[in-house]
Amino acid sequence: MSRTHATCRHCGFGVPADSPLCPGCRRPAVDDWREKARARQRVERHARRVATPPLREDGYRSLLLLATAARSTLSLAATVGLVAGVALTADTFRDDPIVTLAQNQVDLDAVARTVIAAFLVTLVVTGVAFVSWAVQAYRNLPALAIEERRYWTIWLVVGWVIPGANLLVPKLVVDDLWRGSSPDVGIDGGSAWQQRPVASIVNHWWYSFLTTPAVACLGLVSVRGGLDEFDQRVVIGAAAVTSAASIVVAAIAARRMVAVVTVAQARRADVIVDMRDSRRAARDHLFAMERSRS
Repeated sequence: MSRTHATCRHCGFGVPADSPLCPGCRRPAVDDWREKARARQRVERHARRVATPPLREDGYRSLLLLATAARSTLSLAATVGLVAGVALTADTFRDDPIVTLAQNQVDLDAVARTVIAAFLVTLVVTGVAFVSWAVQAYRNLPALAIEERRYWTIWLVVGWVIPGANLLVPKLVVDDLWRGSSPDVGIDGGSAWQQRPVASIVNHWWYSFLTTPAVACLGLVSVRGGLDEFDQRVVIGAAAVTSAASIVVAAIAARRMVAVVTVAQARRADVIVDMRDSRRAARDHLFAMERSRS
């Protein structure tokens, strides 16, 4: 006959040592830590199945400060680029570079060189601010339930400096950044988000950005092609105006793109937080049900 080792805490029936349940009420008679651990594991496995892909609590960083810096430098680059285009055009079509303004003589050659140098410095600062924003935005994607990224984050940096690759790689990565940041993309995993279309503002940014060096190279080749002095001035002036216009368009499009992606990621993060909280509440409810049954 089995030795009784405890009394059921529910009905007071004597429970044999080899019986996990009370023979009287068929409920766990004693606090069995193994059974509790198994119940907790069952609940956690169910919670993991419900929460696929995992909704991370870490990894997401707000883009507000980086977006503000990028948009500010883009505005500055557009302004300085426009001034540089006007100054270069004015200097090209004047025979005498010295002009008198308010009884002061101004050397247009010196002004044009200074403005162009300032534009190059501004362009470098703008590039650093924009790439910093894009890198953090791309790093945020896994925390926003976008697990299957097609490119490494480092391509947002090295893709700009590799000859040939810089004509395509940055655009491809930013395309995926745009797609993955949309609040309309589901959080159930998969690669369907990679097939989503890209807004025209992203294409306008990239095409306008590529127009500037293309026009500059075309103007340089034309000037060295044996043109007379007047034709050279016309080519340089047209290249300066076209480059300035393309810089302004690219900066406006980039500002819009930065704003849209920043707001979209913030909204998507809110959705993730709400979903994570609801799943946590469901998990706690399952835990409570398991405890009540035990």
